[in-house]
Amino acid sequence: MKISNEINSSRKARVLLSSITGIIFALISMVLSFVLRTVFIKKIGIEYVGLYTFLTEIFGLLSAVDGGICSSLFIKIHKPIATNDTEELRNTFSLIRIVYMIRSLAVLLIGVILFAFLPWLVHGVEIPIDYIKYIYIVYLLINAASYLFIYYEFLLEAYQKRYLTNTISFIVTVASTILNIACILLFQSFFVYILIVTLSQILTFYICKIIVKREHPELFVITKSNRPALPQVKEMFSITYYTLSSVVVKNTDNILVTKLLGFTVNGIYSSYKMLNSQIFSLVAKIKYAAQDSSRNFIAVSDDASSIKLIDNLSFLYFWISGFCIIALSVLSTPFIWLWLGEPYILTILPVFLTALTLFIDTTCYPMDDAFYSTESYKYRKWVPIVEVIINLVVSIILGIKFGIAGIMIGTLCSQLYKTTRRAYILYNIRLKTSCLLYLKKITSYTVITIFAFLCTYYIANALFSTVTIWNFIIRILLCILIPNAIFYIVFRRHEEFKYTKNVLIEILKKVRKKNDSIDT
Repeated sequence: MKISNEINSSRKARVLLSSITGIIFALISMVLSFVLRTVFIKKIGIEYVGLYTFLTEIFGLLSAVDGGICSSLFIKIHKPIATNDTEELRNTFSLIRIVYMIRSLAVLLIGVILFAFLPWLVHGVEIPIDYIKYIYIVYLLINAASYLFIYYEFLLEAYQKRYLTNTISFIVTVASTILNIACILLFQSFFVYILIVTLSQILTFYICKIIVKREHPELFVITKSNRPALPQVKEMFSITYYTLSSVVVKNTDNILVTKLLGFTVNGIYSSYKMLNSQIFSLVAKIKYAAQDSSRNFIAVSDDASSIKLIDNLSFLYFWISGFCIIALSVLSTPFIWLWLGEPYILTILPVFLTALTLFIDTTCYPMDDAFYSTESYKYRKWVPIVEVIINLVVSIILGIKFGIAGIMIGTLCSQLYKTTRRAYILYNIRLKTSCLLYLKKITSYTVITIFAFLCTYYIANALFSTVTIWNFIIRILLCILIPNAIFYIVFRRHEEFKYTKNVLIEILKKVRKKNDSIDT
């Protein structure tokens, strides 16, 4: 019992350390990224922001060429790490290296094929097609090379050493951002910008490789027994449909915006998405710090304990992400007005819908992660195909009529379908219990968040008809007070709230105890 408590305490400590370091580093990186984006827009142009976002989405789609094997491998590796099975670890790691090498070649090959479709995808845009082709080839070559090293970062995270990857990423990001700002001011070159961004990512992964080789040399010992059986490899393809659907849904929004509305609108939209991604990168530091530990926990726990963990984490992510999307929806347009000016703002509907997709994705993440951790993707393989069809059909039809808001409605429809179907598969089929209670909780979280947003938005707009720095500060205070007050009033008696409160009290006691020991 003592050993179990020590392991649990160590697990919480690693989650806390990863969360804190991730949040601190993300805050500093966020400030630098805003400086970089400002310099970029002023010196290079908003249409090139749209081009960069377009390329990012294209190569995001190419990340799915492995058919989900990589995702399956990193899900499977948590159990041998939790049970300290060195032989199985070597087995899985050897397969990871082979798969990522094949993945690199596949990205290169498919990227070359997609090159022929570039004129159609960017037809009528402001940037010369020859320049886009030139940039595309450079981006493709460096992106393909990154797959030879990227898995070392994932491996460190599986060992619950995300604080190390946070530190490495932070140092490289800060250095590359400062270098990029200087280069943009000196050369005003989009090519130099792309070069620095992509090469800095490879540098991050390579440093992770050095650390893995130093701290886990046993993984690199090659023996005849460490060869995966063919059935094991075939079994991994069962995740293919789910992985492909997730990647397609995630990386098509900006491509559709570019195709339907052009690089300039995509550049304006990407400024809002940048705000969303910067804020939710802070949430992700908590989410991913807990992910490695929760996967190890689910791998060795009973179904009831797993369900309780999902419920508690879902409530925590709901509160954090609900507050974040309300603040983003209310503050994004005033912030961009003060930051870039009136020509770069959007109406409230696409802004809120974009933020709402992040809310649903984050709140449902514990369930979705458990879905993969328990290998529930082996059931109902047609479900992800429907997800993709819903997303593309609704997004294209409504996108033509309503623009960005229509595209985001398509993404939301796909998310709602994904959540209900995956919850059914995980709870009803895999865990042998009803998913209705979980779906009821997620629905209540969403409804309360929308209500809190409407209250905050209309109160802020009723108080202020113009945007100034001083009333922007007051808007921030409203976004802090109103949503959190509503969440507290509604959920203060819920079990998940009590659990979260107790965890926070426990963490604060440990911090105070540590400080007291340092003082003495």
